[in-house]
Amino acid sequence: MKKHLHKSLRALFLSLAVLLSLPVLAVEVEIDGINYELVAKAKQATVIAKSSGGYSGEVVIPESVEHEGTAYSVTSIGDKAFYWCSGLTSVTIGNSVTSIGGNAFYGCSGLTSVHISDIAAWCNIDFYGDYSNPLYYSNHLYLNGEEVKDLVIPNSVTSIGKSAFENCSGLTSVTIPNSVTSIGDYAFKYCSGLTSVTIPNSVESIGESAFYNCSGLTSVTIPNSVTSIGRGAFGLCSGLTSIVVEDENTVYDSRNNCNAIIETASNMLLCGCQTTVIPNSVTSIGEKAFYNCSGLTSVTIPNSVSSIGKSAFSGCSGLTSVTIGNSVTSIGTEAFYGCSQLLDVYCYAENVPSTGSYVFFRTSVQSGTLHVPAGSIDSYRAHSTWSSFKTITPILNLVLSDGADFENDVEQSVTTLTYTRTLPNMLWNPLYVPFKIPYEVLEENYEVAYINAMHSYDNDDNGEIDEMVMEIVKIKAGTLKPNHPYLIKAKNDEAMEMSIVQENATLYPAEITTLVCSSVYTKFEITGTYQEMTSEDLNGSLVISTDGAWKKLSPSSTLKPFRFYLTISSREGSPVEIAEEAMSSVRIRVMGESDNATGIDETENTENSVVFDLYGRRVSTPAKGGVYIINGKKVIY
Repeated sequence: MKKHLHKSLRALFLSLAVLLSLPVLAVEVEIDGINYELVAKAKQATVIAKSSGGYSGEVVIPESVEHEGTAYSVTSIGDKAFYWCSGLTSVTIGNSVTSIGGNAFYGCSGLTSVHISDIAAWCNIDFYGDYSNPLYYSNHLYLNGEEVKDLVIPNSVTSIGKSAFENCSGLTSVTIPNSVTSIGDYAFKYCSGLTSVTIPNSVESIGESAFYNCSGLTSVTIPNSVTSIGRGAFGLCSGLTSIVVEDENTVYDSRNNCNAIIETASNMLLCGCQTTVIPNSVTSIGEKAFYNCSGLTSVTIPNSVSSIGKSAFSGCSGLTSVTIGNSVTSIGTEAFYGCSQLLDVYCYAENVPSTGSYVFFRTSVQSGTLHVPAGSIDSYRAHSTWSSFKTITPILNLVLSDGADFENDVEQSVTTLTYTRTLPNMLWNPLYVPFKIPYEVLEENYEVAYINAMHSYDNDDNGEIDEMVMEIVKIKAGTLKPNHPYLIKAKNDEAMEMSIVQENATLYPAEITTLVCSSVYTKFEITGTYQEMTSEDLNGSLVISTDGAWKKLSPSSTLKPFRFYLTISSREGSPVEIAEEAMSSVRIRVMGESDNATGIDETENTENSVVFDLYGRRVSTPAKGGVYIINGKKVIY
């Protein structure tokens, strides 16, 4: 009775559908061992599941089938069409197929190969839901009988569809033409054999998890055209050592050569790798930014960062040490989940950051140490997440290694502060540090001087500056200021291995300070830095070279942190130009070396001498009692 009722209802539905001109399923048939649903009106066929037994062996899905004299184009593979067909070993999919339903190949564990004859047609297939792509099990795609390893996308393709090559671990390289404007979600997910991909400047969007777990990739360049990058686009790419966003991209950047993708407007770091150095301008770490980055061994989160996203460092199994700045207020769920080697965490936040669940789950913190500000220990111990550390200890000792980039945004007290450095010679060298130094700490082994003035001279009176002198004064007492340019000279060979130790010291924020020394015609700017700089960064500025002279930095060299550099320019509206020879070398003159404590000599016979005032201007008639530069010395006329 039920069977007859079902047929009657089906007949009624078909009659109504015809009257309403709807595309309808006219018949379910088996053709050459494959079951189809045939839509009469559209003359389209969909592959469907067999009612019993399922499919096994090699299955070929043609581009069209014929039934009772009518040809039907095979355009789709239905939901669960090959569900649990574990005996299926190979499938060939015709070019007419434009969609494959969810779970179409679920459980097809015996599948070893997928065969196609047109890459462009394959890129345009809509894969609906999980297990719709047979590559999930086979991992190998064949084009006209040959396995696709070096994939070349045809110029006719404008977008690479969702999940198009997901799980195709046989791929080793991908060439994407300039015709492509979008790379879909999961397009190359789990392509673990992929070692090379070039994204052309036509691509505007990269989908969610598009290259997820492409562990063989070592470098990625994001072109200027990209304006949208989905979440986790390069997640789990554990082999990445270089991530570069081209300079003219208006949405994303890789500022300071940081090897990361940063969203420019929000200053959020979206994707990092094992060589990433998080810039001091980043304000947040995005969700899964370093997800499963197993090559990452340590990370410093600068004080500019206020939040760390969900699973940001989850699965970083090589991570042993983390430094968290003073400004972090929240850490997302599972942020460090599965960081199995994590033993040391330095958190400089005086106010305990809020945390989601499982932040340090499956790590080694139960036997590790949490280092926090001394006054905040009780607060950290009372917090359910932070109390999971075996030991919570105050941050007391700090070692600053000269030449290593240094970032610090907060003033903090330390029990012992040590600054180590090897001086290259026994000449005057730059000294720029973020803490105070009493002179008595240095006087036994070093001479120290401050920069008193800069002078420029037009010796041949041709309107062009051809000599410049830095005037320095030796320090005899007092305290050196933090973040201020000084010069230091070792008194003996042993002193070239410098170790300055301060007890109960204050570490000040690392500031870029500029000391301006200007004459009438020339502007001198001496700027300190705690970041390594290239000759391109310096843009012609001068540095103290290893031979003690002020020179331009060679293209192959870098200016190390804890140094300063000299920028020279003509003052606005000045008619005087600076000779190239003067720009390439600046002499250092020590004042106060004579018996006169002031370093200013009494007047001499000025006949046939060239006289300058203290602004570098040539003077024809000196005023009585005035101080002038005569023959390179300060004198009272």
